[in-house]
Amino acid sequence: MTRPSLLWLITAGCVAAGAFCAGRLVFQNPSGKSAANGTAAETQAPGKLQAPPVALEDPLLRRLRFLDRLEAADQADLRRMLLDNGGSREEKLAVAQRWTEKDPAGLLGFLKGLSRTDWDRFRQQFAKIRENLFRTWAVQDPDAALAAADAVGNHPRFRTARWEIVETLFRTDPAKAFEAAVKLPQYQHGDRMEETIWAKDPAAFLKVAGSAPRGALRNESVKRMVEGAFGALLKQDPAAAAAWLTGRPLEQQRKLWPGLAYQFAESDPAGAQAWFAGAPPSAEREKAGAEIVRALAAKDPNAALEWLQDHLQGGRPAAFAYVAEALAEKGVDAAMQLLDAMPPGAQRDGVVAVVAQQWAEKDFKQAIDWVLSLPADDPGRTRAMERMSDKWPEKDLPGAAAFLAKNPESSGAANLMSALTRQFVDKDVAGGFAWAETLPENSRVKAYNGLFNAGFAQEKLPEVYAAMEKLPFDQQTAIVGKIVGKGMNTSYSDGGMDARYLNSLKQIPESLRPAAREAINKTPGADAAKKQA
Repeated sequence: MTRPSLLWLITAGCVAAGAFCAGRLVFQNPSGKSAANGTAAETQAPGKLQAPPVALEDPLLRRLRFLDRLEAADQADLRRMLLDNGGSREEKLAVAQRWTEKDPAGLLGFLKGLSRTDWDRFRQQFAKIRENLFRTWAVQDPDAALAAADAVGNHPRFRTARWEIVETLFRTDPAKAFEAAVKLPQYQHGDRMEETIWAKDPAAFLKVAGSAPRGALRNESVKRMVEGAFGALLKQDPAAAAAWLTGRPLEQQRKLWPGLAYQFAESDPAGAQAWFAGAPPSAEREKAGAEIVRALAAKDPNAALEWLQDHLQGGRPAAFAYVAEALAEKGVDAAMQLLDAMPPGAQRDGVVAVVAQQWAEKDFKQAIDWVLSLPADDPGRTRAMERMSDKWPEKDLPGAAAFLAKNPESSGAANLMSALTRQFVDKDVAGGFAWAETLPENSRVKAYNGLFNAGFAQEKLPEVYAAMEKLPFDQQTAIVGKIVGKGMNTSYSDGGMDARYLNSLKQIPESLRPAAREAINKTPGADAAKKQA
């Protein structure tokens, strides 16, 4: 870094300090009085001369002296300057930048050697230094930078190092970036790969991507960038985009088909359909076909349905669901027409669930009433109930509770029971116990356990026990016995959960503890240590 650029880097930090000090000198109290302690004569000790004011260092001279010191600094000096508590943030960044230019490996060694306390005290500053280090190093010597990133591995401070190098290389040397991308970890930092990497010239970017080494496109972030560039090129030149896609080796094409097909069909429906017709059969081709249907259905669901029936085999379930979603946007009646036209089978069952979910977003009660109007043995109804049961108690607690009381063995009953007890604990614990008493014996025990588990999960066990104490005493003891017995025979894979569960039993009201102990002792097969605890 040149001296003028260093001057500019730290000027912003110094200007504020200089202005403040100048203001203190210019705007002195004209009366000579201290704002807090009266006149200077009043504050001066008898028989002593007042100490002369401390001379303020000229900011420009200080800056020049710092630059001279930085220019002549060796590694030991740079280390001292970086650890100097008196240095400003801008100065320390300038020191780190100089160190990076002179000896990046030395700066990396310094950062690796920092104690956790020192790193945590200046986390943001050191993180910025690390980022600048690897980005600058990637320009100076990409191979050495990548080797250093490999050497630090999964160290928490340097987890993003390879991303920072690769992101830089995508701007300076895309071919090397793809080569390095094969080893990219699947972290979420891929979102940092800004569009500027490929948006300036998507065709050139895709050309490099086309010759990427084996395995590079397995990385999801790299694949998303390729898909983004492909979408951009489709808008600029659909023929060039199609030529690029068909020019890839078949193995590479297949990895890209599902992600690219939607964009292709959205920008050039006829071109996408022609490409599909010429592609060899495979599971990836079927997924791509479903994506073509999704794009077509957004514009014309009936045309999408016709193309689907003529061309798709393995991709039909997803494709039918896309058509159903598009038709449901036009109105449930249109989606129902599709349903009526479909023969029984897995595809129709999936469409039932999609139609029900789409309808439920607009009117849950009408949607659930329609699902319940289907035959009880209809597999489509079963799938729809499985998907809707979690939301039903939230939307209509009395209706869901009444249904389960009348149909305790219906499909999806377990999910519905869990959702109901969660809602009762959240909104009406006493009502939950009153409802449980209306259930058959087997379901009643499940409801007791559900209320306990929901109270345990929501940290509302005191409220659950308080509501239980309002019941007749014999009912209370029966409920506690069932809850404790279930807990004694349940083993959690997480030992901490076992401990939490046992600790929660300590909240059982004093009056019910004898019944709880009796249930514990009577529980067959329970772990002896657990009983003792």
